[in-house]
Amino acid sequence: TVFSLSEEFDYLNAGDIIRIEPSRNRIRCLFRVKSSNNFILLTERCNHKCLMCSQPPKNIDDSALMTEAMELIKFMPKNLMSLGITGGEPTLYGHQLIELVDCIKTHLPYTSLDILSNGRSFKEAKYAREMASVDHSDLRIAIPVYSADPARHNYVVQANDAFDETIKGIINLKKYGV
Repeated sequence: TVFSLSEEFDYLNAGDIIRIEPSRNRIRCLFRVKSSNNFILLTERCNHKCLMCSQPPKNIDDSALMTEAMELIKFMPKNLMSLGITGGEPTLYGHQLIELVDCIKTHLPYTSLDILSNGRSFKEAKYAREMASVDHSDLRIAIPVYSADPARHNYVVQANDAFDETIKGIINLKKYGV
């Protein structure tokens, strides 16, 4: 099949990765070779409802995004400097997120990886230990804490017990060397 793209896609370059969805009459750019800020949107689900969120969580099955991410990694250039994983809340995938990080480590061994997370899932020591066991050499998990006052943090994220779970998650990640 041959597709002709209109001028609105002039920003695309050789090496960019796109997904063509004829049934939805849509083209999505998944990776831009000339961008230093590539990220993968892994989910639109979240266990927070942050006051300032510009993308409120959706209660949907978006597991196709994880499948797409696992395939996308294999097509990215080995010399990619950095990559971000974001959502929603990526840790809602549980062990599948660990598998994705391992896939990134395997296929993009020199790529620094940033995961944006609320950190609550790492309150489970086993999950933090599993993430650490991937032993990615350049992994950062960015976890926001909106206040030292638990009530304020919980209010901002609109979730009970979020502060305590987030802090436990951070402590567990530090304990296991992530």
